[in-house]
Amino acid sequence: MGKDETYKGLLAYIVGALIEDGKKAKTEYGLAKGGKDKLFQGGRALAYYEVLSTVKNRIEAFGIRPSEVDFGMDPGKLLDWKTKTGPRKKQIQR
Repeated sequence: MGKDETYKGLLAYIVGALIEDGKKAKTEYGLAKGGKDKLFQGGRALAYYEVLSTVKNRIEAFGIRPSEVDFGMDPGKLLDWKTKTGPRKKQIQR
């Protein structure tokens, strides 16, 4: 395995871990009871969105197709305002 393949494998591993953690943060937001916990969990989901969005943009800027490193999701799905498990827009804007 060449260095390029090693780097792509490492990047795919990191991206996969971030996606899974982001999905977990979104779920935990949905399970939060309210108040400070709800705001904290919404902030966590927003942070994962920001990180994944930045990573995806940088991958594309280097001419790598996101699918080459198993980046098959839209980071915006972590902030799906219409689902019970996504942070609500009002809470994020406070």
